[in-house]
Parts: sequence; C-alpha cells; structure tokens
Amino acid sequence: MKYLIKTVFFFFLFTTAAYATVTQQSGKIIIENVSSPELYAFCNQKNSTIVLDRVDFENPGVQAGWSSSVPAHMCSVFLANTSPYTFACSEEAAGVFNEVDCKTVLLTGRFPWGGQAKSKEIDAVSYWIAEAVTSDEIPIALRQRGLDL
Repeated sequence: MKYLIKTVFFFFLFTTAAYATVTQQSGKIIIENVSSPELYAFCNQKNSTIVLDRVDFENPGVQAGWSSSVPAHMCSVFLANTSPYTFACSEEAAGVFNEVDCKTVLLTGRFPWGGQAKSKEIDAVSYWIAEAVTSDEIPIALRQRGLDL
C-alpha cells in the first residue's frame, strides 16, 4: 500500500510540472511568472547530497541563506511568492561540491496546493518550507508549517 501511495503521489506531483512556471536553462532551475504563492518540490534522485543554490545575477549579495541541502533520495519544498528565482545544483563527491545539471539529479515539480494558509505571513515571503524530507513526509511537513492541503 505504501508503494502505491508513493507512486500516486509522484505521478500527481510531477505530472503537474507542465502547468508550473519552472524552466531549465543552462542546467539551472528557473521559477518565474509567480502571481500567487506556489509550492515547488525538488527531489534528489542521486545517491549523494545535492545542494540547490540561489543564483541572482543582478544582486549576488541576496544569495546568502538561500541554499537547500537535499540528501540522497530526499526532497525540499520551496514556497515562491515572487519571482524570478534561479537555482543552480551542486553534487557532493568526496567532500567537494561540483556544479551539475539540475535536470540530471532532481525531479522538479509544482506541488498541488489550493493556496490556503493558516497564517497570512506565509503569503508574504518566499522560503524553503520543508527540507530533507521524504516524498511521503512532504504533506505532513507542509501541514506543520501551517498550510492546509
């Protein structure tokens, strides 16, 4: 039963990617045209840690604090209230991180969410709302952060 639930979750999560405002260019993930809060899941498909780093070409100083370390076979979920956001991926190998093409290491998709939050503060900012969770734990983590699914 657990396998069936996980399969249905991934089918629903990642088949919605066609409607998401996520594109990939030069190996990076770009979230753009966000008009209302949207959730994006990034699930690591590798046996090593992947780090998602925010890339801001116009103001590199705003990159600080925008990284998410995604352990092997785990996920992180980003709540985007504004755009654009560009993320680069780095893979850990023997303690060294090398930039890699995001589409080769991550499953990326818009998480289906009705936009209902218990707190209006959630509607005001963009941030990593869940990190280093399994795909099964994503709904639980989102509810713990005040999102009604």
